[in-house]
Amino acid sequence: MKRHMAVFYIILIIVLNLILYGCNVNNFNPGEPQINDMEPVSGGRITLGVEGNIKTINPVLVSLDGEKEISNIIFKGLVKYDKNLNIVPDLAKNWTVSDDGLEWTFSLQDDLKWSDGSPVKSEDVVFTFKQILDKELDSPARDKLQNLASFKALDDSRVIFKLFQPDAFFLNELTIGIVPSHIYSDEIEVDEFMELELGNGPFKVKKWDTVLKEIILEPNEKYYGEVPYVDEIVFKIFPDKESQKSAFKAGEIDAVEVPNEDSPTYQHMDNVEVYQFPNMYYEFIGLNLKKDIFKDIKVRQALMYGIDRNKIQKDILLDKGVTINSPIPPYSWAHNDNLESYFYQPQKALSLLKEAGWEISETDGFLYNTRLGTGENAKFKFKLLVNEENNTRIRVAEMIKQNLESLGIFVEIVEKPWDEVRKHMETKNFDGIFLAWQLDMSPDIQFAFHSNEINHGYNFVSYFNSEIDEITLEARRAVDLNTRKRLLFKGQEIINSELPYLFLYTKDKMLAVKSHINGITPSPNEFLWNVEDWWTDKH
Repeated sequence: MKRHMAVFYIILIIVLNLILYGCNVNNFNPGEPQINDMEPVSGGRITLGVEGNIKTINPVLVSLDGEKEISNIIFKGLVKYDKNLNIVPDLAKNWTVSDDGLEWTFSLQDDLKWSDGSPVKSEDVVFTFKQILDKELDSPARDKLQNLASFKALDDSRVIFKLFQPDAFFLNELTIGIVPSHIYSDEIEVDEFMELELGNGPFKVKKWDTVLKEIILEPNEKYYGEVPYVDEIVFKIFPDKESQKSAFKAGEIDAVEVPNEDSPTYQHMDNVEVYQFPNMYYEFIGLNLKKDIFKDIKVRQALMYGIDRNKIQKDILLDKGVTINSPIPPYSWAHNDNLESYFYQPQKALSLLKEAGWEISETDGFLYNTRLGTGENAKFKFKLLVNEENNTRIRVAEMIKQNLESLGIFVEIVEKPWDEVRKHMETKNFDGIFLAWQLDMSPDIQFAFHSNEINHGYNFVSYFNSEIDEITLEARRAVDLNTRKRLLFKGQEIINSELPYLFLYTKDKMLAVKSHINGITPSPNEFLWNVEDWWTDKH
């Protein structure tokens, strides 16, 4: 349907606790909408960049971030994430779940159309999931649907999924774009399937130019929602991020993601706005709990109190993010705000270390614990492993080293290539290791903290707590959102107290945009989550 061209207020909302830095930064708090009194205008072109060798935009087959970015605005799923990461209807207008959590029934919106005018039916949904599970097609989404027992169309507008066991995260897998069944025969050719361009989203493919390496999209007039403002979105394909930044500076593209440390440069460019997007990503130091020095909870708490994370945030990250105290970032609906904050308190850290049996030596000023041995064996010292490619982490590690050595803890920073760091993680051959997790929109902490993940999973710190085991499994099965939230809150309380990780910070994503582009709304969701609302006053 066409947009109503009455005055449209653009509300830019960004999560709490983000701090304005420099000039030309769009960074707002919830509850304080920023109103643009300009009336959006239709027309014009927006040119964006994507990285990598783009081979397909078929949502069943996409694997590269650039492929996903384009695919997501051409193909819609049964459900989607809103700006606050809540699951809301998309192609499905509603759904029901059986009492045992095993059967999910979805009803499609009325009058859905493919961009060729054909109706979107439940058989398209069934066709899509058959292709995902087809071993020959090798869909990147296949592994996430192993709990799917069966699915079938009940009629043209309803489809039912049956699971082997209850899974609260199943709904998140249904954000994948639905593909059309009516243009294919029973035998699917992989090459033909990769070339799929017929979609059901706000945009459709106008031209894919393999010579110029660009994909041109135009509004899909058959889209069930509001038709986009712009006449075209052009995606230029680049080999890497550096070439994208060069293209932005040369005026060849209208937006580019920039590293936090480079953002001041872009903030001072003429006719450029920098948007700060919160991120479902966090950085931490994993502590090897098999090591004697880290087995005492008081020691781990002392380490947290002994690190000046606010100074790290201000001096190194330039206030482009927030400190964290749990494995679920502050932007998530599942984040627990009522946790110990571990503000920098070196005296409290020393007190906890003393309670744990550590005493300052008058000889060298370092901490020793005679319960652990004699001489150097009793000294509080450890190696902190950092990947050498990440300059920001190295700078943060150096500040942590200064903080902890002021307490009497000897820290040796060991820089290695990422592949070697990963091997040390997998073999549990480390003392402390500087890493990060990029979480799904609906957070799961089981993969990192359940004891079943110690030997063959991502619980590389060897953390064990039977209550956490129970909580994470229950949360995984809890279809009711409030129940899952309560469980995840409790899980965070335990982890915040026991600290298998030293939680550091989440870094925001920074998007530099030419000033003629309007309608961008920062969200923990992807940059283009509301691209149909973008408009340009440059024609």
